[in-house]
Amino acid sequence: MLNGIKIEETYEIFLEENKNKFEKRKYLKVNDDLMIERREPSYIIELGYIYYKYKKNGSLNDEKKLEIEEIIKKESLQTYKSQEKKIERQSKIEIELLKERFWRTLLNQDKIHSLKLGNELVIRDAQIFFELMYKYSIISKDTNKLIKTYLCEIIYNDNGYSIELIKNIINYFVKSRNDYIYYDSVKEIKRFTEERLDSLYNFIYHKIYDNKIKNSKINENVKLELAKNLQETTLELSTTKQIILEYLQNNKN
Repeated sequence: MLNGIKIEETYEIFLEENKNKFEKRKYLKVNDDLMIERREPSYIIELGYIYYKYKKNGSLNDEKKLEIEEIIKKESLQTYKSQEKKIERQSKIEIELLKERFWRTLLNQDKIHSLKLGNELVIRDAQIFFELMYKYSIISKDTNKLIKTYLCEIIYNDNGYSIELIKNIINYFVKSRNDYIYYDSVKEIKRFTEERLDSLYNFIYHKIYDNKIKNSKINENVKLELAKNLQETTLELSTTKQIILEYLQNNKN
């Protein structure tokens, strides 16, 4: 057991036995000197997935095992156990209205309704759910949103539906800061690429560009310029993100 997070035999048991323990309370902190510190979301679910994938394919050596377990232990110190609440189905809502309502509640950061509507949308049409999550992610200054969406889709496609997986991503989206990229501003794009981008975001952005971004409604010239700038990212990655990037680079997804 790692500070309340149990390393179980399989990933499915890991999610079930540690349910309601994967989130942080806050993602912004005001320091004593009044500087605002942004906190990364918890990546315990994603690290757990990578841990068990390494274990399954026989590449979880002692060094990698210890490294991931130590990071999960460290991250678990910042999470809390939330009260379990039943998420009611919204099966009477037609799919188009469900899509519209989920998008609106997500933008409005309505935690209760976005979770109910998002969960229903995943159950009925996961493709639409992920389309909306990517749509939100590529207009957000918070690079973690795109990273978590990409990883969530990988885990969903590999392991199927999990309420812990869906709760984790939706709750992060509605609890974290709502800050958008203004794509019609050259200065805004330049500032975003210089101050927010790292090599993990860079990798994912290019990985999904053709299927997720190229045909979006964002101005084509701006998209291409942003893609070009992403090649020059120099921000330092956290150890967690280094592990995620290494896994993605060495595995076809």
